[in-house]
Amino acid sequence: NALPIDPELCTDDQAAGPMALEPREAVPRSVFSLARPTPLLSPEVVAVSQDALNLIGIGPDQVKRAEFAEYFSGNRLLPGSRPAAHTYCGYQFGHFS
Repeated sequence: NALPIDPELCTDDQAAGPMALEPREAVPRSVFSLARPTPLLSPEVVAVSQDALNLIGIGPDQVKRAEFAEYFSGNRLLPGSRPAAHTYCGYQFGHFS
């Protein structure tokens, strides 16, 4: 039930852990953690990059479907998908975190 861990990025076999139900503030030695997306009320498509959509085989006609906003907002998940949140990393208020 866990995503495979890249040994060059993470040496802790528990870092990905089980599917997280609550957001985490710290994920030691990890680039990501499994997390369910926070649902949005009435998501709307504001802009798309057709060049990017072409890379994953989605044509312009698909953008107009109601399901498009549901999937790309995270409200609906593709079968077999394992959503992950990228760990924050950067300088803020003069400190690296």
